[in-house]
Amino acid sequence: MKTPSLGKKAVDEMKIKIPLRRELEKSLDKDKGKKIILLDLGCGNCKYVDNRSNHKVIGIDNRKDTEADIVCDINKCIPLKNNFVDKVVAMHTLEHVSDLVKVMEEIWRVCKHNAEVFINVPYFTSSGAYDDPTHRRVFTYRTFDYFTPNFEYEHYTKSKFKIKSKRIMFFGENLPPKMKWLQPIEKIINPIINKFPLYYQSYLAWILPSREIHYILEVIK
Repeated sequence: MKTPSLGKKAVDEMKIKIPLRRELEKSLDKDKGKKIILLDLGCGNCKYVDNRSNHKVIGIDNRKDTEADIVCDINKCIPLKNNFVDKVVAMHTLEHVSDLVKVMEEIWRVCKHNAEVFINVPYFTSSGAYDDPTHRRVFTYRTFDYFTPNFEYEHYTKSKFKIKSKRIMFFGENLPPKMKWLQPIEKIINPIINKFPLYYQSYLAWILPSREIHYILEVIK
């Protein structure tokens, strides 16, 4: 589900430059020395690298020709025991699933209480969200509100998450190399659209379309 292997240097650079990956690295540093299980959903050929002692990364993908430790269809189940995982990373994975509610329930099941889930998906105004025929859905600023306690439609699912952060990304991490010179513009635009995210989403998103949205969720049990 991800791009081909990028090499260690490129992956390390991505960890530094991409906000969501920086947050994941901070979280892993905070738990340095603890026994941590990190689940990389849709790892492809660039399974997350974590060399901290006592940290273990489990990659899952639906293809055999990847770096996955477990090959399976997460639409059916995640073949891990209950309350096993400390952190989950899903980088450009959840847009491919056929049943988001079922997959989120599986993530919730295998995670421990207070486990963190780092998600990167296409924003609904991204052309890339519609270009890929394997994409099943797009995401908005409120998509994961439906998985929070006391939401008006909480009866949709038994899984419950707290939203620790959500951030619309004007360009996101998949900006083509020839357009990297535009990244400084994102430093100006992102703070503005994320200060008034619902206004932006309702009235301006199709005028200044963003490419991605990043979420950090916390499992509640």
